[in-house]
Amino acid sequence: MLQECSIAVFGGIGFSGLNDKYNAVNMRYGKSFEESESAEEALKRDISETRRFDTIYRKLLQALPHNKVIVLPHMQKWDWNADSHNPNWIYVNGHNHHNYFDISSKKVVYADNQIGYKTETIGLKYFYIDNEYDIFAYLEDGIHEITKSQYSDFNKGKLLRNSLEDLQYYYATLDIYTENIHQLLDRYTGGQKKISEFVKGLGGSGKIHGRIVDVNKLGNFELYSCCHLFVNPIDGKVTPYFAYDVKSRIIYKDFKALLESQEYCKLLKDNYTRHEKELSLNMHALQYSSQLKEWEDESSMYDEGSYLYKISRIIKSLQYVAEKSIVRIWNEEMLNYDFVNHIKEANRIEDMINDTLIVEIDGE
Repeated sequence: MLQECSIAVFGGIGFSGLNDKYNAVNMRYGKSFEESESAEEALKRDISETRRFDTIYRKLLQALPHNKVIVLPHMQKWDWNADSHNPNWIYVNGHNHHNYFDISSKKVVYADNQIGYKTETIGLKYFYIDNEYDIFAYLEDGIHEITKSQYSDFNKGKLLRNSLEDLQYYYATLDIYTENIHQLLDRYTGGQKKISEFVKGLGGSGKIHGRIVDVNKLGNFELYSCCHLFVNPIDGKVTPYFAYDVKSRIIYKDFKALLESQEYCKLLKDNYTRHEKELSLNMHALQYSSQLKEWEDESSMYDEGSYLYKISRIIKSLQYVAEKSIVRIWNEEMLNYDFVNHIKEANRIEDMINDTLIVEIDGE
């Protein structure tokens, strides 16, 4: 029954058979307890009802340890069960008129909505839980044969659309989605394309991937370019650098320093020098963009970290929409009106998109 439920509620009085001080001897439990002939019989009945409630609780705990269960007794848990809380469940209680809550990795307890005996205004508190469920939550890891109905139920529980609904949904929203990505990219691709054309004009590659422009063309035995220009979407400046891998690089003070230092770029250096006085592009823009360190007399420095490639992968994963008219990733935020407006107002790439947009492409 509970396999296809997003929430299960286990509620009742709970009773107080484990509480030596406050139990049926000195509390009112209703008419059935009042009919007891003595306090000892009332306590005995309290203990019996406590065990009944605890037995059901333990059965649920054994069967549904990972489900979202709200345990909702009147009495606090220690009155009817002395074991640890299940960290996957939410416990709510009243009774003692002492408001408190405890939210940690070990337990979630809300006892902070106790009204009391006398109050002129009542304000009900609330907490949020999601409404997803997983019908396969208790299957062991591995390969299992399932039915079409189970597949449909699984998607329903995970709040996923079925295939027919998917096609209709994507068809209806595809134009809006691509338009919003174009808006995001257009803010940063114009200058990058100019730099690419400039590199090509020198006889270089000019290939754009993400926020990176390749400088040197590949030789017969080379698998990838080593000289690059990273176009920083944050400040619009450029980082010339040389790298064999994504873990470290040598960054240069300006583009000319990169060309002069690398044998890969000999042809580009000669062309650059030959046409330097005639170039209309402002060469001061092709400078290292960092503001953290003074260059002084140094023309290059060693640098580590993957921040250049992280930003570049985000952009590259979106460029397939703009350049090839192919949607390779789908992020619902791109259809969010407020999110799109935020994109238009943002000044930094980190403010616009997050790591969920990163996809690994071509092994990069």
